Amino acid sequence: MGDGGGAIVSDDLRLVELLAARLCHDLVGPVGAVANGAELLIEDATGRDPEVINLIDGSARQASRKLQVFRAAFGTGGSLGGDSRMDEVRRLAAPLFDGSHTALDWPERELGGQSVTGHVTLKLGLNLVLIAHEALPRGGTVRMRVVTTPGRVMLRATAEGPSARLTDETRAALNGCRVQDLSPRTVTAYLMGRIVRETGGVLAVSPPSAPAPEVSVELPAGI
Repeated sequence: MGDGGGAIVSDDLRLVELLAARLCHDLVGPVGAVANGAELLIEDATGRDPEVINLIDGSARQASRKLQVFRAAFGTGGSLGGDSRMDEVRRLAAPLFDGSHTALDWPERELGGQSVTGHVTLKLGLNLVLIAHEALPRGGTVRMRVVTTPGRVMLRATAEGPSARLTDETRAALNGCRVQDLSPRTVTAYLMGRIVRETGGVLAVSPPSAPAPEVSVELPAGI
């Protein structure tokens, strides 16, 4: 495939570029707010403006939370730790909903018990939360459920709220579209679908007519 200058770019390199663009886009807001707040403090003779301090504190926390989530959702095998379980995924995901119009409904009884482990399974659980969150541009509720059966684990995320929808581009990415058709917004969905298929799992997406979009993943236990 060619870029604007005619150079050939491999699919894998294109994926790296798109993922980097996506992560930088999501982080530039809170990091920029920290920088702006620091400039205001420098200009303030007292350096004690509570509004500016609150701006820096809140933005720094938001950037830190997103970095932890991105590291776990898209990072290497050690991102979640060897003894992590599904409650660690919920702990990482919950702060993303603070201060937003979207709530996370994931009670302890829906964690799948203490039997749900495996790095890939935990990463995909976090990715499902992120995709359902993006399907709620006007807020709502993300409902996450984990069901275990002998030898299998099913993860299901449902997005409920006004204007809830999975875009056609996201659906295509989940199902494995051409890399050339991806954008920074859809690259994470593509990577999730690819991981599911390459690990022997099954991914299902509710039809476009469904009032509450739902994405589920069924995986071999322990992966």
